[in-house]
Amino acid sequence: MLKKITVSFLFLIGGLMFTTCTTPELSQEFITKTKGRYLLNADEYIQVTYLEKELQLNWGGLKNIQPLQMNTSEFYIKEINQKIVFNLQDTPISIHVLKKSDTDTIPTIYKKIPVSYTFAFEYLATGNYDKAMVSYLSIQKNDSLSPIINENHWNSKGYAQLRRDSIQKAIQYFKINAALHPNSYNVYDSLGEAYLKNGDSALALTNYKMAIQLNPSLRSVKKIIKRLK
Repeated sequence: MLKKITVSFLFLIGGLMFTTCTTPELSQEFITKTKGRYLLNADEYIQVTYLEKELQLNWGGLKNIQPLQMNTSEFYIKEINQKIVFNLQDTPISIHVLKKSDTDTIPTIYKKIPVSYTFAFEYLATGNYDKAMVSYLSIQKNDSLSPIINENHWNSKGYAQLRRDSIQKAIQYFKINAALHPNSYNVYDSLGEAYLKNGDSALALTNYKMAIQLNPSLRSVKKIIKRLK
């Protein structure tokens, strides 16, 4: 008799532990409100989706992350060793990275962005170069040291297009670089080269002259200017 009571008691305790440890299912309201894109930085976002009511994330370069659900709004992401919580009271709704210790003083918050929001790189990908340029100039205004608007980065992007014979695309990339770095002789030298390869000697000459104006010691450019006149 004692044995049966003991076994029954253990099953009861086990059942209570199981009930206590079971993570509650996410509500449809929570899923609807939180799914979408969150601003990670000026050129990247966090994508929040759900598969059978289980959270999935694309976090910058990390794809298809499946965080461990801690409770109804808190999750642990092993790939970045961080706990996050969705704050539905924020306007807009945001993801808060929880502090690891009391020494962490600056909270990291990622805000949800509207569906209509377009990143600069998305304008670039669709060939809307004018809006891309405006967006990149805005990024530069907010953070002049951002690697997204780095001169060498854009120069490399332009020459990558030239090597593929995508001359028009290369010209647009170099034009964006010139807008971002108008005091650099190198951006005009590169733009002049792209125009020359495109058969547009007038615009090539204009940009080579700009390069010389900023750096009179460019002998090779002087030779090209002399040939084009």
